[in-house]
Amino acid sequence: MQKGISDDVPMPAPRRKQFRRLYIGEWIARLGRTPREVSKDAGIGESYLSLIISGEKNNPSALVLLGISETLGLTVNDLYKPPPAPEAVQAAGQLTPSQMATLGDLLASLKTQRRKQ
Repeated sequence: MQKGISDDVPMPAPRRKQFRRLYIGEWIARLGRTPREVSKDAGIGESYLSLIISGEKNNPSALVLLGISETLGLTVNDLYKPPPAPEAVQAAGQLTPSQMATLGDLLASLKTQRRKQ
């Protein structure tokens, strides 16, 4: 018998692709924008943006994410994080969307540290 692939060795199960959740719809609402104006400004179709927001399209291209993030004044990475709580946004006053995302990260970090203590 030849050395090589054996009939009795099972094939590994196919891996399902894992996609990180996008928070685009939450960011749009928090920033007081509408999907219609964001899709127009980002140069994508409103129905396509709706599919991304609903999670039906869970792997948009980097170019699409870049267009959305630039339209919202965020980084692409910010789209993968939930926006800060409305109370934090009200208290923040005149922060830019990117500063708002950083503030959200800071508040989440503080909350985590408090739980550990």
